[in-house]
Amino acid sequence: MSTSYLLDSSVLVLSLRQDATTLQRLAKAQALYVSSVALGELYHGAAHSVHVEKSLGEVDGIANSMTILVTDSATAKIYGHVKHVQRTKGLMVPDNDLWIASTALQYGLTLAARDNTLPGLPDLLLSSGKRKRRLLWLPHQPGD
Repeated sequence: MSTSYLLDSSVLVLSLRQDATTLQRLAKAQALYVSSVALGELYHGAAHSVHVEKSLGEVDGIANSMTILVTDSATAKIYGHVKHVQRTKGLMVPDNDLWIASTALQYGLTLAARDNTLPGLPDLLLSSGKRKRRLLWLPHQPGD
């Protein structure tokens, strides 16, 4: 069964670096999406790159080849709830990661990400085993 993924900037960077494992996983996807927040992170990184023009061109390529999902009031409602739950538990997940995860929840997509902060999200976002999987966390490998 193929899955549709919302790609976090951490996974997009790996795909730009032609990481074989990442490309193999993504090749099996039914559809790939990028959030406007992750795209903003990539443009920020490109602006600070040693090779600015080349990096901006690569990000433009992503923007032109994938469906971009933007945040709206429905995303904001999910974000507000998830952030509240995190705060009451004393957990701190970076805001951009929460916006991206909220977008994945809104559209019912599996989130492909490698951020170490994401496992702290509630079961609503990170589930495993026999439960419905909404988050695909690609952990850092030794040597990354």
